[in-house]
Amino acid sequence: RDEALSSLLGSDEASRLGAASDATREAMMDLARMVKRNAFESSTRAGFDKHLDGITAQILFCDRLLKTPVPLVYTRHTSRFLAIWMLLLPLALYDQLMSGWLTVPVMAVVAVFFFGIEELGVQIEEPFSILPLGEICDNVERDLRAMLLSDRRHADQHPVIGPDADRWAEQ
Repeated sequence: RDEALSSLLGSDEASRLGAASDATREAMMDLARMVKRNAFESSTRAGFDKHLDGITAQILFCDRLLKTPVPLVYTRHTSRFLAIWMLLLPLALYDQLMSGWLTVPVMAVVAVFFFGIEELGVQIEEPFSILPLGEICDNVERDLRAMLLSDRRHADQHPVIGPDADRWAEQ
């Protein structure tokens, strides 16, 4: 992670963020300072502030989601309950299906559906393990590089990004 951050921001900036107690908060504050120090019209600045507020809210939501533990007892309890229920269900269905041989395929279909739902629940409890975070980060990086190149083309007007980002934009 430190090497990737250094390649993106430069070693000094990466060290500063790495030493921060909350690197995400520090990075968001840096973005807010960049917006504040540049000569944007008030409506443009308000738009930037609105988007930064939205990003901050989403980061806080994801952080809260990541740090909210799902008790292991909950997962174990639901799995055990489902297993016992599936073991006892054939006894209840035997007479209802009017033929003992239908119990096996019916139970197989019911088991696939219920255990599938239970597995989905386990995955939803840990959403970051199933999200394509690498792809999302690659898209953000691609968009940021395009923004940096655009900023360089208009550097004579009002450059937004400092010269320390030149090396990263050209990679």
